[in-house]
Amino acid sequence: MAVYDGMSGGEIFILIASTFLLNNIPTIVLLGIYFGCREKMKLRAELEKMSIQDLK
Repeated sequence: MAVYDGMSGGEIFILIASTFLLNNIPTIVLLGIYFGCREKMKLRAELEKMSIQDLK
């Protein structure tokens, strides 16, 4: 990332924001996978609790 004297404040902000977002794309993808799978794990845990209670 190169910033020079001729750049305005808005250009610097856009440069920093775009660099930050581009570098965090893998983080966003992994968080999406995590939240998608978390719901399935919760459902599976609830079903397991119900089947354990049915055995008693």
